[in-house]
Amino acid sequence: MPNWQVHSDPFRALARNRNRMRRVANGAVSRDQRVIFSSMSKMTRTNHDGGGTSHAAGVSLLEILAALFVFSIGLLGSLKMYDVMLDKVRAMRENDIAVCALQNEMETLRAMPFEALAERTGAPFVSHTPDIEQLVQVLPTVDVRPYGQPALALKEVHISVRWRGDNGRVIEKTLSTLIGKKEAGPS
Repeated sequence: MPNWQVHSDPFRALARNRNRMRRVANGAVSRDQRVIFSSMSKMTRTNHDGGGTSHAAGVSLLEILAALFVFSIGLLGSLKMYDVMLDKVRAMRENDIAVCALQNEMETLRAMPFEALAERTGAPFVSHTPDIEQLVQVLPTVDVRPYGQPALALKEVHISVRWRGDNGRVIEKTLSTLIGKKEAGPS
């Protein structure tokens, strides 16, 4: 390989250029060789943009640590968002189960004959909603009491579902309505 070619090992190439410059300084090289050696040494000392000297050819340990720090902060942030998202999805699912159970019980009570709606407080649900057992420490209750004058033939119905959510927090969903006596119309 001729002396003027760039070597694959940059440290070896820098060492050869230093040796050439020493020979040039000592006068052991001809004038033509001095011009070639000085232009080669300028090429190895300048940055890619042509200015200044380059002290490091690679990435420093500090830069690697900074990049790892930034990457780890991003990764931890995305994991935390994932955890929060799972909590929100669980809370929405619990809410959907409770609302479905409330609507199911309300429709069951509306379909019952008016005389079967006996006055009660804190009674269990009449209907069966299988998903409601997925809630933690669930307590479904029904309250039925007369409303207004007896001549109005109205009953106030109050339905609630209470359960424990995340961190032991008590959550309650309620639904209230009035149910009246249906008159038998012409058939």
